Amino acid sequence: EDTLRQYFCQFGPLEQAEVMKDRYTGKSRGFGFVSFVDADAALRALATEHSIDGRRCEAKVALPKGDPMPPRTTRIFVARIPPSVTEVQFRAYFEGFGKLQDAYMPKDHAKQGYRGIGFVTYASPDSVEKIMATKHWLNGHEIAIDRATPKEEPGGMRGAIGGGAAFQRVPLTGP
Repeated sequence: EDTLRQYFCQFGPLEQAEVMKDRYTGKSRGFGFVSFVDADAALRALATEHSIDGRRCEAKVALPKGDPMPPRTTRIFVARIPPSVTEVQFRAYFEGFGKLQDAYMPKDHAKQGYRGIGFVTYASPDSVEKIMATKHWLNGHEIAIDRATPKEEPGGMRGAIGGGAAFQRVPLTGP
């Protein structure tokens, strides 16, 4: 690990350097992981051919096992919104997490009210990360929040709520 750390620190400061070892023998498995403090250092390392202790090494971006990292997005989907919540309350609540580009709750024309769902688009994906880190309540009811990711389908985009239902979208005006 010291050799790995010493070699890769020439590209920039490291957070971590780890050689993967066999759990029974303790011998190197022939690969390891290096985490850089900043992305520019990692890009420099990726763009270079490497030879460590006379052995040619290949640097690749490591992909996590299991669930992939959720995509960084600026849009969230909100469900289980109580019928008592107004558009003004909806917008005001989500403005507390960052600058909004849009916030709306589709109407259910048959019931003359809202459908209990909504979409919020922020100016920055950091606002989405902040909001995803905790539970949320509106008018005393817990609401469900998830990242909204567009689904491409043949023939263009369809509604994020199955069935391809069309909604008339009326942007809310800010204060």
